[in-house]
Amino acid sequence: AYQIVIKSDTEVVFEATTAELVKVTKTYSLVEPTEPGAAYRVNLEMTMTNTDETRRYSASDYYIYAGAIAALKPKEFMQPDYTSVLYKNGTKYRNRDVNYFKKKEAKINYNPTTDELLWGGPMNQYFVQNICAETAYSSKIWAQRFPVVLEGYTKEQSDGHYAVHSGIGMPAVSLDPGKSVTHKYQFYLGAKKLKPLKEMGRDRERIMRYNIVPILGGIAAPVSKFLLSILLWIQAHVHNYGVAILIMTVLLRTAMWPIYAKSQKTMKRMSKLSPKMTALREKHKDNPQKMQQETAKLFKENGRGPLGPLGGCLPMLVQIPVFLGFFQMLRLAVELRHEPFIAWVTDLSQPDTLFTIPGIGIPLNILPILMAVTMIWQMRVTPSSGDPTQKKLMMIMPVIFLVFCYNFASAL
Repeated sequence: AYQIVIKSDTEVVFEATTAELVKVTKTYSLVEPTEPGAAYRVNLEMTMTNTDETRRYSASDYYIYAGAIAALKPKEFMQPDYTSVLYKNGTKYRNRDVNYFKKKEAKINYNPTTDELLWGGPMNQYFVQNICAETAYSSKIWAQRFPVVLEGYTKEQSDGHYAVHSGIGMPAVSLDPGKSVTHKYQFYLGAKKLKPLKEMGRDRERIMRYNIVPILGGIAAPVSKFLLSILLWIQAHVHNYGVAILIMTVLLRTAMWPIYAKSQKTMKRMSKLSPKMTALREKHKDNPQKMQQETAKLFKENGRGPLGPLGGCLPMLVQIPVFLGFFQMLRLAVELRHEPFIAWVTDLSQPDTLFTIPGIGIPLNILPILMAVTMIWQMRVTPSSGDPTQKKLMMIMPVIFLVFCYNFASAL
């Protein structure tokens, strides 16, 4: 049981003595308002003193509780990568999402040893509870999940919904009588904002987790950071995040237009060559080497490089990291939370649900429907290659995107 021994506007000191006669002093203090992320930060200085006059005190199983966190909305429980425990061990970053703890070895207690533990804690889509040590040390990280009852829902309706919580292991201590040891930590308890996390150093910008995009995450992450800075700059001038996203989309499409146009021209030329290539394959079907030579000659005569059909695809591939970076940035931007756009869009971080359709329980989301309609319109006014199979495939795409994006945040 701790007693308050000192308190002021910026500091509070707690003190207690354990059964082993170890006096523990915890000093929590606010940081200067000019420090990065000051609104979300608290410093902890913990001193352990062996007051026993005859016995050495040793322990290696102390933890600082990093707190618990759950998804913000019911739909977010369907995306387990949002709610997780992330920690830094040396040069490695370990993330364990809420579903990881279903595994047999992690179900009871996730408690791995770390060689160079520096920081860690639980987080969800927009918020984090992170504890960072003054220096890295050998210890353990502890984490579990536990069931939660959602606000406004019954226990039965909340079945299968879980929060995560964790603790940061402290260094092993061995104190002779009268000796003390002090450890210092920084707590960051609040919104996942790139600027303060980056300025605080020690790789805490990794908390944003822009790099979790499969395969191209390492390329998409710096794109996300750059695009967020552009979005915030535009919003500072137009004072509306919805308008800022529209402007930014136009800018990105304009910047990508030369690449897109080049790809379209290449693909158009290739479609004209398609009958000739079919004829060559038929003519030299028994001589693959001759067919390859004649195909290369055909490409050369028509100004196509050795890549042939791939020449039209490669420029499109350049756009993928930009698209993924933009997607990930909008998905994780806490700045969009509670931000309105147009009449029925009151929160850009949530779907623009007008109401739930009676009888079937499906929400009516207007923006994804408008997206599908405009995709169909664009396809009708865009010249096509004339390939019936390709036309059918392209007409299915709006339906696929409608289903895929239906419950996305309005910003996306």
